[in-house]
Amino acid sequence: MEYTYTYADLSWVEEAEEETLLWKRRFTEWAQTNTYVNKLLGGDIGVLPDYLAYVTSKKNEVLPALVNIIEAANQYLF
Repeated sequence: MEYTYTYADLSWVEEAEEETLLWKRRFTEWAQTNTYVNKLLGGDIGVLPDYLAYVTSKKNEVLPALVNIIEAANQYLF
């Protein structure tokens, strides 16, 4: 989680070109997804409603999310 939080905070990046902003958005999105996944796979079922709400708005995240949820359910008997 420490590394996820590190790349989630890109406030130190001063460039404002379009490509830089694109990459900042991508890293922010990846950090948000990875935070949900890491917490879920660590056994925190409380993150599941937020994770579900997040992935339902992202078409390409639904299948990987289902795999993560099933993996966590099997491991922690959710």
